[in-house]
Amino acid sequence: MKKAFISLLSLNAAIQGFFGVQLTFNTNAFVAKFNNVQQLTQIEFNQSMFFGTSLLMSFVLLIYAIYLTTKESKPGIILGIMLSLYPFALGFFALFLIHTSDFLVFDSIRGGLAAVAGYLYLRKRNLN
Repeated sequence: MKKAFISLLSLNAAIQGFFGVQLTFNTNAFVAKFNNVQQLTQIEFNQSMFFGTSLLMSFVLLIYAIYLTTKESKPGIILGIMLSLYPFALGFFALFLIHTSDFLVFDSIRGGLAAVAGYLYLRKRNLN
């Protein structure tokens, strides 16, 4: 169960790191490519920068959670579960706020799987 949890955390870290870098350092081109717009308004640019930096912060914390989990640290497992709930919730926020299910299918599934794997690993660890 530990390997599955670490693998899912690694997948989340890779995806969030990639999109965080793209949204933070290549905001106009990246968002315009997905939204089929030529130029972003200032508020759209600011929102993209905020979201990109939050993804980068999540990436760094996921790397730390992976490190702590490999050391059998209970706080690392809990941190990994909490960070997995971030993309899980993101899918539902996108569904209700911007009326798209794109994030629900991709982000919520991978976040939910990682959170469940972390919970099962934590429970198994506490029973032993």
